[in-house]
Amino acid sequence: MQDFIPGLELSHDYYWQVVRSLLDQHYPGLPHAAGLIGPGSEVLGFDTEMSMDHHWFPRVLIFIREEDIHLGQNIHEKLRWELPLIFMDFPLNLEEISDEPGIYLMKLKNEPPINHDIYPTTLRAFIEHYLAYDLDQGFGVAD
Repeated sequence: MQDFIPGLELSHDYYWQVVRSLLDQHYPGLPHAAGLIGPGSEVLGFDTEMSMDHHWFPRVLIFIREEDIHLGQNIHEKLRWELPLIFMDFPLNLEEISDEPGIYLMKLKNEPPINHDIYPTTLRAFIEHYLAYDLDQGFGVAD
């Protein structure tokens, strides 16, 4: 098993050393933001070596503008073919655990395409998905 690296550090390096360069190469000047938010102990810096046994891997969330969302699927597919198979000794290919739907493990693959966890999205779509909130509603006191 690979040596533990905190997920925030691993994902930070993954973005800057791999993902960003591929985005710059294929989508030069594409305005975007990147981060690691959502579920997972590594998001809050609480991950440990034990975290590596379930749904822990190099990942990053890419936010693009609403007017660029048509590029999202293309970006995802391009990365499937052009990401390296391994980053810092961690396989980038993911396989879903058969008896635990939605939970993935790193699984080495010998050639592309790989299943990765980079899905370009918009801030609006992210908020609707994770918070079940429509930004067009405005905010009230309870919000």
